[in-house]
Amino acid sequence: MGELEDAVSSGVSRRTVTKAAAWAVPVIALAATVPQAAASVCTPVITFGAGSCKCPGGSTGIKFGYVLRLCATVGEGCAVTPGTTLTVTGIVNGSGKDVVPLAPFSYPIVIPIGQCSTDLIKFESTSSSQTLVISYTIGSAPQTPLQVPAPPDCANGECEPVAA
Repeated sequence: MGELEDAVSSGVSRRTVTKAAAWAVPVIALAATVPQAAASVCTPVITFGAGSCKCPGGSTGIKFGYVLRLCATVGEGCAVTPGTTLTVTGIVNGSGKDVVPLAPFSYPIVIPIGQCSTDLIKFESTSSSQTLVISYTIGSAPQTPLQVPAPPDCANGECEPVAA
């Protein structure tokens, strides 16, 4: 006796068995794609280089500002070809406020992976936060934004405008 006949003789209708079978196929198909997608994820490490600091409140010359030297390295298990760049397309702080580069700098900010930006870039916001959320692309592919701890507070006088 087949499974369908067993189900019918046990009091389960053919319709119930058919519905269960119909739902099983999409779930199996979806599950088959998950490992492939997970294996392709490559998250870089974004840090801040020498001279980076946060300018909270009014304690320095830049209110709610940041002075950042952005650095990008390849995360573990990533295969990145030489010359690949990480392009920062936007930053918001942990409070959801835009962190905007001040002239002469603007988005996008391109960083060769494995290096830091050559300049200390001054940014301003309407509030300061202990975290920054960085939106970026690798090559031309947008990536999931990264949340990173903000650099330490600047000492008085360190948050001066970056020379053009």
